[in-house]
Amino acid sequence: MGDLPTDRVTKRVRPFTNTGVHYFRPFEVEMFRRTMKKWVCLFTRLSVRAVHLELVDSLDTEACIGAVHRFIARRGQPQSIISDNGTNFVGAAREFKEAFQKLKKDKIASRLAEESIKWTFNPPAAPHFGGVLERLVKSCRKALCNGLGKQSLTEDRTRAVLCVVEQLMNNRPLTDVSGDVTDLQPLTPNHFLIGQISINWPNALFSGTTASYRKLIRDQHSILVAVWNRWMSEYLPSLQQRTKWAKEELIEPKSGDMVWIVDKDVHPFNFPLGRIQEVYKSDDQKVRSAIVPTATGSYKRPIVKMIPVNSDRK
Repeated sequence: MGDLPTDRVTKRVRPFTNTGVHYFRPFEVEMFRRTMKKWVCLFTRLSVRAVHLELVDSLDTEACIGAVHRFIARRGQPQSIISDNGTNFVGAAREFKEAFQKLKKDKIASRLAEESIKWTFNPPAAPHFGGVLERLVKSCRKALCNGLGKQSLTEDRTRAVLCVVEQLMNNRPLTDVSGDVTDLQPLTPNHFLIGQISINWPNALFSGTTASYRKLIRDQHSILVAVWNRWMSEYLPSLQQRTKWAKEELIEPKSGDMVWIVDKDVHPFNFPLGRIQEVYKSDDQKVRSAIVPTATGSYKRPIVKMIPVNSDRK
């Protein structure tokens, strides 16, 4: 079991600096006396698991780009985005790259072009690479199913429901909830987005006849430092509980090794056979995926989907 990615443990950065994106749940929306399918595009802040939901009309590249543009307008431009290898995400990343290349030719937009987004794709057939996204998708789908059920709403009401689901997700506790009323509140994603659980600052914070703005800023800074310290001491250690694969037992694959590629839709006797052409390592210098050319094509797969042919390798 590897270390957590750097994007998951980076502290004190602007919200949604490192973002994950995933599509889920097509459902019916009433429009002009007929129903249409809509999808939800989920953006998550990788370090504190905050979510942002966008309603999209389709799964094509244009809809994906529109969702990203709306997300940037409301949350700011991220430095990096991770997603699976869906064709809509691949197309969106390509068009963003081409757009930034065009902007670089313009002297006015040269500064903006330097702030391009780094878009990273997880290997195909490797949902565990995006486990942080899959878990949040499950929670959002459960909240939507409880709120909508099988009924179809208008587009405005659907967006309102998504806002409520977003609020509930960002109010969920990240640390243990204590039954003692004198204990500290559990950390939630909203602590890192708006400073506390509720959607508005308490009126007492701004009460009084003479307001000391310098003291107010100093107090807000001290609260922010305390929140991040709790994130480091309470929440972060709970993510890295290595309950399995604690020691090195498997020999890492290398270029030139013969492997079978596991495919759940193919009988084991018909697994594609190939020789590893190139391996990819993570930040901890462990091989996590590889490219394997076979008779039916070249595949990029995680090593958990590969079986070594040599019998002397464990």
